[in-house]
Amino acid sequence: MTNTLMRIGRGLPPSGQEALRGESLPRIAPVDPQMTQMDANESQLRRLGLRALSANICVICGSKHPPAFDQRIVTKHRRSPLSTTEGPRPAGNDGLPLLGETLAFAKNPFRFIEERLGRHGRIFRSNVLGRKTAVIAGPEAAGKFIDTDLVKREGAMPPHVQELFGGRSLPALDGEVHSVRKRLVNQAFNRAAITAYLPIVQQTVEQSFRAWPAAGEMRWLDELKSLAIEVICSTVMGMQPGDEMDRLREDYGTLTNGFASLPINVPGTRYRKALQARDRILDVLRRLVRERRQTPTDDGLSRMLGAAVTSNAALSDDDAALELHHIVIAGFIVFAELGSIVQQLTAHPDVRAKLTAEIEAIAPSGLLTLETLMAMPYLLQVVNEVKRLTPIVPAVFGKTNKPLEFDGVSVPAGWMVMWAVTPSHVAQSGYTNPTAFDPDRFSPERAEDKRHEHAFAPQGAGPATGHVVPASISRPTSWRSSRSFYFVDTRGPSRRKTSRWITARRRRNRRMVCARR
Repeated sequence: MTNTLMRIGRGLPPSGQEALRGESLPRIAPVDPQMTQMDANESQLRRLGLRALSANICVICGSKHPPAFDQRIVTKHRRSPLSTTEGPRPAGNDGLPLLGETLAFAKNPFRFIEERLGRHGRIFRSNVLGRKTAVIAGPEAAGKFIDTDLVKREGAMPPHVQELFGGRSLPALDGEVHSVRKRLVNQAFNRAAITAYLPIVQQTVEQSFRAWPAAGEMRWLDELKSLAIEVICSTVMGMQPGDEMDRLREDYGTLTNGFASLPINVPGTRYRKALQARDRILDVLRRLVRERRQTPTDDGLSRMLGAAVTSNAALSDDDAALELHHIVIAGFIVFAELGSIVQQLTAHPDVRAKLTAEIEAIAPSGLLTLETLMAMPYLLQVVNEVKRLTPIVPAVFGKTNKPLEFDGVSVPAGWMVMWAVTPSHVAQSGYTNPTAFDPDRFSPERAEDKRHEHAFAPQGAGPATGHVVPASISRPTSWRSSRSFYFVDTRGPSRRKTSRWITARRRRNRRMVCARR
């Protein structure tokens, strides 16, 4: 067996050969002196086998540092020191050795999670990207997930996801560091900031809706991506539309595609292209940070930098750029929500008529202010129902600090735990007829979102000072779409449910015509 394993290594590059020889591995605990010679031989073969598998993983991931295997893994009856509970593990499948169920997860994380939750209930276990994983769903699960005694964010993201975020931004911070950083970032989304942004948002949305009917047939998701990136870049970073913004939109499209790819960092792969896009993006963002330090404006970045100076909080250029990067990612991916809004309003003329009546009664001049938006309860109901049904991200990452007990099973400390967002609002929720598009479920009379404190948490559960993503541009888009336009799918009705990501990833080339009423 030893000769066979060494033959495996001959075709590997130097990093893989080092892993096979054990040169990159930490020191392995010595063989127990009470072992027989046969036991010792068997133990040594197991170690060599793990090194061979480690070498191949090293080549696939492009890493010089393969997984650190130790005696706990190769000894049959020893327990990991992190496993401090004797409770039963969640049902599920560990998948292939080392690889686990990574391929199925990377292919379609939304479907991966939805199918297994349907099979096992509100919690299941898996092995994703080399990590023991538990996926949880439902409002009760959200309460467990945001309990900082049970779950932390530091070190929770898979390494390749962390790389695409560029470093330690808000989603990967905990404790006082997170609290201080969140207070600074929230200055870009307080009431004064939103009031300043609204005229820019309205102008941008109006320009797009005026241009679309004249364009004839168009690829609507491409247009919605452009709208999303233009709004977030113009309000938060003060950028003007043009070639630089167009390049930024293309780079963010490339980068977000990398989140659901295998982390194979070799030329030509989606992941390598995503990393290259990240580097170009961060170069632009660091330059903008330097410019705003020199010449502040009324954009979100200037507000964050000003808050840091006022509060005497540390915010380096790199940290500011990373937070901008995180904000733009969060703002860019809401193009799916924007697409779902126009699709749902076209598919439900009764909802559209009721929304139009409210808008014309409260804002007949068409001028949007924060006060007029807040005075439109049905508009908020429509937007909330779109948020409830539209998948934006498959799950949020955490890591258990100590054993997490849920639904009669136990997730050991040190496991990756993911809270599934959309299933928590549909299949594993407490809503009535949860797959139906029904904005009235948010009315004061029904108030289905009040059945549990975490029943409605599409942007994260918990307080605004926690890991909750700020609100998006959905209300201005709903307002404009309902008043003057409808969309026609020129390729016929889709056979897919609208709640499946609308299904943006599968329908990215869907051609639409935007027509006036």
